Amino acid sequence: MVCKSIFVTATGTDIGKTYISALLVKKLRESGLNCGYYKPALSGAIKQPDGSLLPGDCDFVVKTSKLNIKPIDCVTYCFEEAVSPHLAAERLGIKIEKSKIKSEFEQREKNYDYLVVEIFKFLSPFFTVAITFIPVKRSICFLLSRCIKLSSSKLFKIKPLIFIPCCLAYST
Repeated sequence: MVCKSIFVTATGTDIGKTYISALLVKKLRESGLNCGYYKPALSGAIKQPDGSLLPGDCDFVVKTSKLNIKPIDCVTYCFEEAVSPHLAAERLGIKIEKSKIKSEFEQREKNYDYLVVEIFKFLSPFFTVAITFIPVKRSICFLLSRCIKLSSSKLFKIKPLIFIPCCLAYST
């Protein structure tokens, strides 16, 4: 079977990409499908006592979906500083290699029938890198966006952290 990819991206940070990714992986696995998870770059990792980094988002997805993999094995670039991944890489003098992300993506595709890929902000450099190798066929892309923030209005009482899928694209 050829791996089908499900890409989850968003127009902003802290919008629910990891939560949606975890639920997608969990539900696909509960349905008996061989589904994995990949996040090309992550920042805000937790430094462990042994000095290693724990990618919290990956840890959440692995635990939620009961994936039999180490969280660090779900990510290519992992940074401790809680800023955007491209900025964390820049500050450390690390060059994000498109070829490395592509290679790791393709390797993961060999291990699963479905692969949920969580990509940083829709208009970020990582999305630009990702779209250069996203298989046009057999892919689904979720784009999450915040609802208009109306919580400060006296007329509306809507939580500002509500997220809605504003775009779902599928290619056969």
